[in-house]
Amino acid sequence: MRGVFDDAGEALAAGAVSQQIYMRDYNIREREALLSALRGDLTGHIEELARSVYEETGIGVYEDKILKHQLVISGTPGTEVLQTEAVSGSDGLSLTDYAPFGLIGAVTPVTNPTETIINNAISMLAGGNAVVFNVHPSAVKSPALVIGLIHDTLKKTGAPENLVTMIAKPTMETLKTIMSSPLVKLLLGTGGMAMV
Repeated sequence: MRGVFDDAGEALAAGAVSQQIYMRDYNIREREALLSALRGDLTGHIEELARSVYEETGIGVYEDKILKHQLVISGTPGTEVLQTEAVSGSDGLSLTDYAPFGLIGAVTPVTNPTETIINNAISMLAGGNAVVFNVHPSAVKSPALVIGLIHDTLKKTGAPENLVTMIAKPTMETLKTIMSSPLVKLLLGTGGMAMV
């Protein structure tokens, strides 16, 4: 279902394949065009996403959720922060060029589940990465909604569809599968001390 996998291993395999294609076939300008399409598409769903999170979790204020979604959609940095830098001097030449990590495993909090996914997805796609989310088990429906919307944009733009995925029924076991997978090159945790 549109980026949502029942099996963690399948999500990891699909994400790894998609990331390799994305890294090979999408340059910085093409990544930014994808992010622009994603920002535009998600903007049309802000109220739906805010309501979904609020109704599922009962946490926060609906109007604040709208503002948070607006902020992460418009304010999360994209490819503009990935500028190659060269410094030369009497000690030689230093070149800084940003490269993808690969497949990233990520955990999201119950407090801002869709906002976190949008922020992480924009950042990770900007960098040429893919991500598999193990969302908080108390907030699964709203993340599935936003993952589906992201999936639709990826499909519409011709990008690999499984760049941003999640596990349908997240557990500690699915998290262990993600954390121990040799396909995962970086782990990202957002949330409180008990979870992270």
